Amino acid sequence: MEIASAFSFQPSRWLCDVRPDLLSPQQLRDAETAKVIARRRREAEARIPREMLFVKGRPTFVPSSEQCGLLAEVRVEIGSLMGIPVRFTDAQTVRARYEELYAKKLAR
Repeated sequence: MEIASAFSFQPSRWLCDVRPDLLSPQQLRDAETAKVIARRRREAEARIPREMLFVKGRPTFVPSSEQCGLLAEVRVEIGSLMGIPVRFTDAQTVRARYEELYAKKLAR
């Protein structure tokens, strides 16, 4: 699972480091690649200002266009690293999505 997801099973260590003798040479190489992807993902995520993070699945405000542009860049980078398609990949679509979610939050 660690190799496929690029997420360590435990926060402070990778299980593939605990028992590398159980892995094939290819799995060991793939585990190293997964660790690089994980590090790069964390670095990208760290660029997101704390105030932009959702609280209980909702935004706490609608960010500026500049902030939305940054978030779009991070989304594209992480999608590329993880090999997954992402939506909301420019400032305008990110902002529209924040507006939609924020309005739902206020309506609750």
